[in-house]
Formats: sequence, C-alpha cells, structure tokens
Amino acid sequence: MEYYGYKDIDLIPELLDWKKLNGDSFSVEEWGDAHLTPELIIGFSHIYFPKFAKFENGVFFANSIPNLKKQRESGEWKNLDTIELQYLFNHQHLLDYFVGMMGESYDKISRKQLECVGKILVDIWGMKLRSDFPDLNLHIELQGLDSEGYLEDIVVVFWAE
Repeated sequence: MEYYGYKDIDLIPELLDWKKLNGDSFSVEEWGDAHLTPELIIGFSHIYFPKFAKFENGVFFANSIPNLKKQRESGEWKNLDTIELQYLFNHQHLLDYFVGMMGESYDKISRKQLECVGKILVDIWGMKLRSDFPDLNLHIELQGLDSEGYLEDIVVVFWAE
C-alpha cells in the first residue's frame, strides 16, 4: 500500500510484521490506532498544529516572536528584510524533531521517512496557515531533498509576501 507516494513498509518497517499477523491489507492507519495514546497526540500537536502569528508583515511561529522582537530591538538582523527574517526563523530542520533518538542512531531514520514527514507538515501547516491568514500570499516548501546523504539539510520553510 502507498502512503504519500511511498510504500508503507518503507516508512514503517515494523508494519511488515503486523501485516504478517493481520493480513496484507493491514494499513498505516490501523497500525497508528494500535500505537497512539492521548499523551502522544497531545505531545505531537505542537508539531502538527503550531501557533502562528503576524509580525512585521510576515508570519512566524508564535513562540519565536519574543526572541525576534528582542533581536530586532538590539539591532541584530536590522539589515534583513521581512522575507529573509521569515526564512531565518521559519525553517524547521526535520531531523530536529527526532532529537530524542540521539541515544540511538539517526541511521534508523531513512530519507523516505523524512521526506514523508516533510510532505505531511507542508500539507498540514499549509492548510493551517491559509486558514489563519487568508489575506496573505503564503508559501510553504519542503527543501533540501537534493542534498545527497545529508538528512540534516531537509527542512520545511514558510513565509508570507
């Protein structure tokens, strides 16, 4: 079965064992139902549905606004225009979401998995940004996919013009 253009077992290798037990039609959704807890959904909500806010005619992660104001007031980044500032503050390295795996090895994360996570975030954040700011010309992109072997370079970035 395909999910976001990838084979489901390439994204969730454990799914193969579940399919052996439950039949080949066992889906990503069913696997998710078997693993999700209220705590995980609540914990991940800040990733999938972050709060966004307007600042200087741009859109930013709301939690970055206090630091952004402080940096602007101190004169740091005074030469950056709003689009450059948005790119600086609004690019999210996907590998950073898996910092809890540092005790393990990042090599357990595949390029396909990160690309899929990126595509999901582009879809969800795009819908939320357009809902929150229907009057703005918004852009959201998954970048760094052409970076050979460097998963650290895969980012989702958004900005308003």
